[in-house]
Amino acid sequence: MFFDDGYAQYVKHENIFPVCRVSENVIDDIDPKNKAFIEKYKADYPERAMVRLLPGQTVKTDFDKKW
Repeated sequence: MFFDDGYAQYVKHENIFPVCRVSENVIDDIDPKNKAFIEKYKADYPERAMVRLLPGQTVKTDFDKKW
């Protein structure tokens, strides 16, 4: 799921609900500054660089507002 501020999060489909309506062309609803990233992400799918890791690679993440 992509948020208006550019944040992305993986969510199970049963936890996603429409807020108001579905646009005919969803890409038109994306903030222009995030549009290129989303279009590239969709074009490259299922090869997702966001989750491709190499053995021994260090990954930083936050949990409960802590790194």
